[in-house]
Amino acid sequence: MTATTTKVLIAMTLGVALMVVGGVAYFVDLDSAGLLGAGIGAALGLLNLAVGYRMTSRAVTLGLNPALRILVGGFFVRLVLLAGLLLWFHSIPSIDEVAFALLFMLFFFVLVALEIVIVEKHLQGNGRPA
Repeated sequence: MTATTTKVLIAMTLGVALMVVGGVAYFVDLDSAGLLGAGIGAALGLLNLAVGYRMTSRAVTLGLNPALRILVGGFFVRLVLLAGLLLWFHSIPSIDEVAFALLFMLFFFVLVALEIVIVEKHLQGNGRPA
């Protein structure tokens, strides 16, 4: 991976993290609903990160076309699940859906950065992604 790519990925991840922290500070009341929404968002975001990383690591070993189908399919499934969760959380007053969405988004963009690294390492022929 080039130094420029590494710097861009680090800057992107830090930028998103700062935006999420700012968004939580500005848009979310840190009451029980806000903390519950943030906790659920962080937990599901970490689960999404772990499953997505594992799927991407395995998908790149199958070849470019199957890997792209798996990555795009996984993106679509996560999008539908996130939309469904947001609609469901909107109907539950004890969960702040904005806090959930902001924390989930942070881990989503970390996953996108990891997917870029995994695919680029595989395309460069460095063997299995680290």
